[in-house]
Amino acid sequence: MKLYTPNGTGDQDSRVGPASTNLLHDKGLSTMVGWQNTDAKGNALSGERRQQMRRLRRWDERFRRRSSADRNLMHALGEIDRMASALGVPDSTRETAGAVYRRALRDGLLPGRAVESVATAALYAASRMDGVPRSIDEVSTVSRVEQIRVERAYRHVSRELGLEIAPTDPRSFIGRIASDVGCTDTTEREARRLAGTAVENGVHSGKHPVGIAAGALYAAAKRCDESLRQTDIAHAADVSEVTIRNRYPEILAAADTEDV
Repeated sequence: MKLYTPNGTGDQDSRVGPASTNLLHDKGLSTMVGWQNTDAKGNALSGERRQQMRRLRRWDERFRRRSSADRNLMHALGEIDRMASALGVPDSTRETAGAVYRRALRDGLLPGRAVESVATAALYAASRMDGVPRSIDEVSTVSRVEQIRVERAYRHVSRELGLEIAPTDPRSFIGRIASDVGCTDTTEREARRLAGTAVENGVHSGKHPVGIAAGALYAAAKRCDESLRQTDIAHAADVSEVTIRNRYPEILAAADTEDV
């Protein structure tokens, strides 16, 4: 709870209440019957009053979930919050995901699609819009639906809502992968440089950005004479060793061209 004063100078015209949020179906603006069985002075309620409060809470809950759209939104926002917690996504990105889902619901994009697939697509879109490095594979891992359904929902939502989403920069994944494999700072810096060169030369076009990041880290380790196994990098990046073997020669070739 926080005190809000429009003029910022005192208690006049002030009100107490939580800030609005896209993570609640009513944005946190509706009233709610509390769970305490005490009166305003903290005294315990009588048995008759407790029964009356239980009935009021039950009707309050039914009223807040009175429409299918309300129930849909509550379920979707709960899923977004659950997945975001599992991925360590910041609150600001959760808010963005909630706003994206609300737009999809308002514009009638849900018919024929599971609530979970659109909610996952909204979270993935939000992570890209806010520059929070989460791959479609990572987001799908914590989803309740298959990745192919998430990908279809994401393409549909981003196209129909006209979301402005820049291509994912492979360098945004290098820090996390480097931390997981415990490489040196020198290797991590070289991996970022190699990935940047690969992007400038178009090596990343049409390829999974996480695969480029993993290949750049392995290529950097070879250049810096650090012993990093493809298996460990592949596990940390959640890509196959074949992907790393295919990507790192391309990345080294682009760097050699740049150095000439």
